[in-house]
Amino acid sequence: MKLLFILFTTMYCCAQSQYIGLVVDDKNIPIEGVVITITKQNTPTITENILVSNAKGLFELELKDNTVYLVKTQHLSYKDSLVKFNTNTITPLKIVLTTAENTLNEIVITHQKPKVTIKRDTVSYNILKYIDTNDRKLKDLVEKLPGLTLTEDGSVYFKGEKVSKLLVENQDFFGGSMKLGLDNIPAKAIQKLEILTNYSKSKLLKNNRKTETQVINLILKENKKSIVFGSLEAATNFDGFYKAHGTLFQFLPKKQNNIIIDFNNTAQQALSDDEGYSFSNVDSELFSLPIIPIGNTLDEKTHFKISNKLFTTNLKRFKDKSVWDLIGVYTKLKQKQKQVEEVENLSNNSFEQINSSKSSNTSNIYFRVTNFYQTETTERNFAGAIAIKSNDLSDEIISNSNLGLNTFKKNKLEEEIILGLLLEEVKPLKHNNNLVYGLKLDIDHSSSEFALDGSQGFLLDLIPWVEQNTYTLVNPNRVNKQNLNAAVRYFKPLGLNTTFMASSSLNINLATSKNNQSQQLDNQSLNALPEDFISNANNKNIHFINTLSYRYNNKKLDLKVGSGINTLKVSYKKHDIKENNTKMLLTPFLNMSYSFDNKKQVSLNYIKNIELPSISQLDDFLKVDSHSSVVKGNPNLDNIATHIFSLNYVDFNIPKNYSFKTLQSLTFFDRAFGYIYEFNDINSFSRYSTQDNYGFSFTSRNSFFYLFKTWQIGLQANVRINKEKTMFLSNIDVQNKSIGLSLSSKTNFKNLPNLSISPILKFNKQVFNEQNNNFNSTSYQVKLDYNFTDDIYAFAKYHRTSINGIKAYDDLEFEIRYSNRKNTIDLSLLGINTTSSRFIDQINQSLFFQTTSRTEILKKRVLLKFVYYF
Repeated sequence: MKLLFILFTTMYCCAQSQYIGLVVDDKNIPIEGVVITITKQNTPTITENILVSNAKGLFELELKDNTVYLVKTQHLSYKDSLVKFNTNTITPLKIVLTTAENTLNEIVITHQKPKVTIKRDTVSYNILKYIDTNDRKLKDLVEKLPGLTLTEDGSVYFKGEKVSKLLVENQDFFGGSMKLGLDNIPAKAIQKLEILTNYSKSKLLKNNRKTETQVINLILKENKKSIVFGSLEAATNFDGFYKAHGTLFQFLPKKQNNIIIDFNNTAQQALSDDEGYSFSNVDSELFSLPIIPIGNTLDEKTHFKISNKLFTTNLKRFKDKSVWDLIGVYTKLKQKQKQVEEVENLSNNSFEQINSSKSSNTSNIYFRVTNFYQTETTERNFAGAIAIKSNDLSDEIISNSNLGLNTFKKNKLEEEIILGLLLEEVKPLKHNNNLVYGLKLDIDHSSSEFALDGSQGFLLDLIPWVEQNTYTLVNPNRVNKQNLNAAVRYFKPLGLNTTFMASSSLNINLATSKNNQSQQLDNQSLNALPEDFISNANNKNIHFINTLSYRYNNKKLDLKVGSGINTLKVSYKKHDIKENNTKMLLTPFLNMSYSFDNKKQVSLNYIKNIELPSISQLDDFLKVDSHSSVVKGNPNLDNIATHIFSLNYVDFNIPKNYSFKTLQSLTFFDRAFGYIYEFNDINSFSRYSTQDNYGFSFTSRNSFFYLFKTWQIGLQANVRINKEKTMFLSNIDVQNKSIGLSLSSKTNFKNLPNLSISPILKFNKQVFNEQNNNFNSTSYQVKLDYNFTDDIYAFAKYHRTSINGIKAYDDLEFEIRYSNRKNTIDLSLLGINTTSSRFIDQINQSLFFQTTSRTEILKKRVLLKFVYYF
């Protein structure tokens, strides 16, 4: 028997063309299941693609023009073949093979899967090629994968762009939460990691638009898809510090159950600030849920006591045509801060010492439910979320200056309830047209109780006519906001590669603010504020947007151009003040990208954004930050406008072990800040001013990465220039320039410790009304890990930062870990921030002041940790 293997060209397009292959035997019968491996003749060890013929013996792929490829075929019933194919010719290639002489049970074909495969919008990493016995969590793997960058805050970047969410088995993991997945999903449960670079949950709309959304999708091992697995962790230093952590995962065909629990006072953050963005993204074409910052920032360099609690669950149920998804989160954070600050006025040599003590108690409860219904003719997306937030703040300040001893106490209780609902539907119409329509409702009710007590004792022998002034100020505030949004979007294909899109959106925002402020002072003559007043403000924004766009897309070029036609009506009412403003604005946009092949791409983008003022910006006496200033709003109802230009080039060739990216971005802005009342030390009226600013910002980000057999190197160079003019009594010109260089290198030699070094240099220059204020910072990070035996593993990371040659802080973390033979139990000695002192000293000097501060921070932590994996 003979095999006839034919390749023929179907389309030529610039530097790369599409080809269709046909696999038949000598009787011209198609053969299914033939494995076709494609490599280039000049790089035969690098796999370009792996394909399998279908039931008709066909397969399709894209090959570069004027290139010689090696085509290898494998099948159980035939001998392996290896032939050359030149894409510069149009002559079909025929290969004749004889039947394999071995019987079926005597044939052994070993197929080695490549480390990385790239196919159109998907990059797949074979995790089995990267994982070792030291890897515990997903983040341990991500740090190894070429092309992926993991930052300290838990964000992941691919090709220099941020990955927006995390999927497990093509389903959102905790709403796509990246940090929860990185810190908790076991590495040994993962079979494959995929990067989907043009992700769309909607199948009906996938061919109508390019999303530019990047997500990570994890494919689990088969033995993990039918069992419950997870981990239990406990750690203590037997002297006050503790950590308790537990995870439980279950991924079944009809349901998923996931639970994560974390209690610690070691400043280890379980939720990042990005979780609010992840939970708001429900894969809606038109809307998103309210962004609720449920993640708490834990800063061990500013607080000396931190207690953090987290309980979160994610439940999914799969029906025939729909998926129900429930997320529940509870967090509670307690923090305490102490600081001593000495301020010297360089112009008159006056001196002030400020002792401050702050504490906060924050709790969040969050629930989100979504339902995605999908058939061949309808897609329906429902989502609802509710959040209850509470924050109790306390601040005490004792100030000793040339004017005497002043004490201030501030207490603030904030409570907020947020509700969000949305419903969206996608309907296919005739001639491949698609219609998307939906409604969204957001309700936000917040209240705050602000109390400020103070006493100011002055030097009566020097200023006998000034009386001692004590006062109390109480400011309760209530804000109610409602947002109703209705939108519709229409997609119409105009040809094979062109699409017309038209959309309309009506956004109605209603807000009311009630602010009752009262104060009592011993010395009324020195007070410019009234004793009691009531401020009732009403704000209404109506934003009607009609958008038209045209998109052309082929294998190389993707062009989208259009504009939004915005009709804005903003009204504001308070007491006798009434303001109305109606505008019509254009918001044009341009998105253009050109792909030279699967690995090189250049893109150009422009967009204009506008932002309307909120009720908190408009109402006066709403934000009292201290004894010396009261912020008033901006009753002229000006909007904020920004123009953003960006040019981007990417050369991403992971099969050849390198990547290069450069991004140039230019932003013009025109912002309105509002009015400010300011008071001096004796609480008398000082000045009234308005400030608006305009200017531009230029950013250049460049990165290069290369992977050798035993080591890798990366380089990042960032430049930022910001220039703005502020109207504040008089014109103030401010220029900020910064240059950052970051070099990373990592070794992976057999039988030697793995070493990673990352030095960072930053040069900053500020010009303030022609006065220079420059400072430079240098930092570096060194990581070292080594397997002494199969059971003993050690890891250390040292980080140091200096500003103008003076050490700002350093940090040493380490772990010495013993594991049993099955890797189900870890016993570790864990060190956190072991080189730091109990205090951080810092000196800041401006044109007029020199400030020396000492902050008490979280002390060294060396814990004994036990982990059980099941």
